[in-house]
Amino acid sequence: MHKLIAALIVLGSSVSAQTDITTLSEKEQTLHRWGYCITAAMSVPFAGDLDQRDIVSISNLLDDNERNSSETDPNDIYRKSKQDTAALLITEQLVVDQSLLDSCNTDMKKILANTYVPHFQYLGE
Repeated sequence: MHKLIAALIVLGSSVSAQTDITTLSEKEQTLHRWGYCITAAMSVPFAGDLDQRDIVSISNLLDDNERNSSETDPNDIYRKSKQDTAALLITEQLVVDQSLLDSCNTDMKKILANTYVPHFQYLGE
């Protein structure tokens, strides 16, 4: 009986913790999209028919640039988005196709351009 009550409490708390993505700040929406896109891209084989283009490379650059650190993502939006997307993929509520990857590739290039902090200043900038 205690296990049932504990399970209901956990279930109830997770349902109440859901956030409407339209209420996220622009920065949080960027983190959410990044988490969604990298999880979708990583779900397809690298040598398969679908082209992930630059999604993984951009994500690696952003990771290395600490764009999802606890300082830049205090609400853990990136991690939560990756988990939600993985659950959608596992339950087959999300199917990755080339159109989705193309959209993600476009968005990831915008995210990189708007959030990457270069280590050096180059001539002509």
